[in-house]
Amino acid sequence: MNHILNCRGDGHEADTVVLLLTIALVAISAVFYLIQVTIFHRTEDTFFYMLQDIAFVPVQVLLVTLFLNQLLTMREKRALLKR
Repeated sequence: MNHILNCRGDGHEADTVVLLLTIALVAISAVFYLIQVTIFHRTEDTFFYMLQDIAFVPVQVLLVTLFLNQLLTMREKRALLKR
C-alpha cells in the first residue's frame, strides 16, 4: 500500500485507496456496534460507550500527531547529518 500512496501521478490512486480504507474501517466499526447491540440488547450502553470513545479521539489525535512529529524530526536530523 505504501507504493500506491507514493505513486507519481495526479494522486487519484492514493485518494481512492484512502477513501476505500476509510469506508472499510467505518463499515467494520458499524458492524461491530451492530453485533454488540444485537447480542446484548443494550442500545443505551452501546451509545454511551461510543460517545466515550468519540470523546477521546481528540486526545488520540494529539498523541499521534506529537509522536509522528517527533519521528519526522528525528528522521530529518539524521538526513541532515548524513549530508
